[in-house]
Amino acid sequence: MAGSLVLGPVLFQGFEVPAVLRFGGEQSLVVHDLPGGGRVVDVMGAKEGTVSWRGIVSGADAADRVRLLERLRRSGTVLPLSWEGWLYTVVVSKLAVKAANPAWIPYDLEACVVSVGDVATVALETAIGVGAGVFGGVTGTAAQVAAVSGLLGSGDPVVAMAAAGSLARMVAGNAFAGGGGL
Repeated sequence: MAGSLVLGPVLFQGFEVPAVLRFGGEQSLVVHDLPGGGRVVDVMGAKEGTVSWRGIVSGADAADRVRLLERLRRSGTVLPLSWEGWLYTVVVSKLAVKAANPAWIPYDLEACVVSVGDVATVALETAIGVGAGVFGGVTGTAAQVAAVSGLLGSGDPVVAMAAAGSLARMVAGNAFAGGGGL
């Protein structure tokens, strides 16, 4: 994996970026087996797994950065996690450190997924001034809803999908905030 990995205030760069990140989840299903061999499957929604990786923190400030990771784990703070176009909000659930050298510290980290997004959605919502995006509920003014609605017919499928997600969050946010009348 190239590029960088960012977990809240901690930036991993160069060889500190792990070669492999494990993530995914499962679909929650209720299966009803019917007499005669039939089957009905109720799809209940996505259930996110964890995001985990192992790496090495290095340099003169390695011990301080690992202490920061440990404080983040202890505090249970909800943090943004991003790499290569992936965007999650997570809580650090496990951190195992092998501190032998203060400038070269191997570790294993596991993060519980709070929500999932993508960089295109966040960039779109930031550009139109919607706000919280995948990090919370979104309410939108009629002008913002109109602006996003106009992007649904975009020739770029990523922009169209991001606009659809943004529009759905704005409509839901307005409904729950009692904003009706879009």
